[in-house]
Formats: sequence, C-alpha cells, structure tokens
Amino acid sequence: KTKSRNAIAKYLWCQLITLFVLLLLQTGQSFLPPAQLVASHLRPTQTLISSIFTTPIKLKMTAAAETIRSELLSIIGKNPEGHKDEAVRTAFASKLGEYSNAEGADPNDVIFAIGKTVFGVDLPDAKKAKTNGSSKPAEELPIVDFDYMKEFMKEVFLSYGVTPERAEICSDVLIEADKRGIDSHGLGRLKPIYCDRMDDGILWPEKPIDIITESETTALVDGNLGLGLYIGPH
Repeated sequence: KTKSRNAIAKYLWCQLITLFVLLLLQTGQSFLPPAQLVASHLRPTQTLISSIFTTPIKLKMTAAAETIRSELLSIIGKNPEGHKDEAVRTAFASKLGEYSNAEGADPNDVIFAIGKTVFGVDLPDAKKAKTNGSSKPAEELPIVDFDYMKEFMKEVFLSYGVTPERAEICSDVLIEADKRGIDSHGLGRLKPIYCDRMDDGILWPEKPIDIITESETTALVDGNLGLGLYIGPH
C-alpha cells in the first residue's frame, strides 16, 4: 500500500510539474524557479526535474507570430471539412502566408505541413533547406497521393489475412493521421507496429471482439490480441 501511495504521489507530482511548465510557456516566462521547490518530493527523478527547472527557456516566437498561429489553429478547429471549402482554403492560405513572414515563426512548424497536405498550400518561403554541412539543399522527397497510400496499406493488411471490411477500416484510420499531418501515427506505423508484430505473433490479423461486460454507458472489450485499428472503431 505504501509503495502504491508513493507511486501515485510521484505520478501526480509529475502531472503538476508538467502543467506548471506548460503554464509558464503559455504566459511567456523565460526562466523557471529552482528545482528544489519540488524535486525533493521526487528523489528518483530529481536529476531530470532539476535539469528542466534550472535550464532557461528561450521563446523565439513573437507575440504577433503566436497570434497568427492561434488564428490558423482556430480556422482548422472550426472547419473540420475546411479543406473542401474554397473560402476556408483561401482564408487559411492568406493567414499561413502572414505566419510564414512573421518574425519568430518556426519554418519547421507542423502547421506548414498541415497547410500543404490538407489545404494544398505550399509556401516556398517557409522552407529551410537542410544542408547537412553542404552548400546544396537536401533533395526533395517524392509526393505520394493519399488514395494510393491508403490502397497500398489496405493491400498489405489483406495479405496478412485481415478481412476486406476490417482492412478498409485499418487503412482508413492510418491515412487519416497522415492527412492531419500527424506522420507518427500514419503510414509510418504500418511496418514496425503492425506488420512486424503480426510477423512475431504479438498481434493477430483476424480475431473476434468479445464484450466482457457492458452497461448503458460503458463496455469492457477484449480484442484477443487483434489489431486496435479495427477494435477501436468497433
């Protein structure tokens, strides 16, 4: 019981510290207070906490750039189907252009990737060539159509024995992440997370979904080591 209480206390402290750091970042503070105020309660993680709380944070983004970025996020949030609306696309393109020219705007901001892949807005001025010590910019990567990527992933799932209906769901879940600019949860997960784990017997391509218990508002579901890509939507 004591160990459990200590673990819960450490977890809550970590959550509190995270919220505190985020709050300071939002309010524009450049330096954080000494770690000793909280690190003494978290001896196993004192070194990590100390490094976080004693390292100055340099916020390069100006208030103007932050305001424009917030307006871009607002356009995305208020218009989930905005990429299909010409007026929304035009407004987003105009605002993204302002952001790219604003002082302190990060050229590697994911919002530029969202603008390009979702809204079709490509701003050459926003690109910063990665030279890797060379005077020549990195070679441009080929662009693959979303529909092609989705069909490819579906064929892969089918080849592993996933049923056509579930293969459609799996490929749709992954491609939606890519469409939103969240590359870490799209096509990039196909081989290491799903193919490799099915090859190793960690996951199974086709398993029944069992409802263990169910109420009017909740359910305990056992996917029997199937793919969460189709278990989740179920």
